Amino acid sequence: MVMRSLSRYRKSGLHRTSTVRPAGLKWLVGMAFMLITAVPQAATTTDAELRCGAQFQDTAKVALCLEQAIAEAEALLSQAQSQLLHSLRQAQPRFRQLQDMALSMIESALAQADRAWRNFKDSQCRFYEELHTAIGEPKLEQLSCQLRAVQARAEELRKDADFWTAKFPVEN
Repeated sequence: MVMRSLSRYRKSGLHRTSTVRPAGLKWLVGMAFMLITAVPQAATTTDAELRCGAQFQDTAKVALCLEQAIAEAEALLSQAQSQLLHSLRQAQPRFRQLQDMALSMIESALAQADRAWRNFKDSQCRFYEELHTAIGEPKLEQLSCQLRAVQARAEELRKDADFWTAKFPVEN
């Protein structure tokens, strides 16, 4: 009797567990990434945003102030990218996996990542601009989003550079 029940159970197909398909997994990872990256941008106010808002009452002047802060953040981002490349160049002779890669491949990969990140940032900030069209100043929200994103990316690259520098210190 137990054998018949077991046989029917197997024939029914109920014993099979469903697996996550790669496309479903990609969607889930993508949604998790969007949620993780969207929440900090929406919830965090930078010092520059506070300074610009306190310094100017005119929306146009606040926008100009934010654009200047974005330009400063872009300069810091460029500096962080250079710092990361420098750290990778220093680590390359001592890290076996990096020895096999040409520096041009590393630079190319970083440039490709930068382009992808900028596309994401622009799309994310357009979303915030559209979201705030009905409830506030969409241009200011879009600029604030860009500022926060550039500052966060620069910090991320600085931490990456610090990691490589700490893991593979320059030998004298």
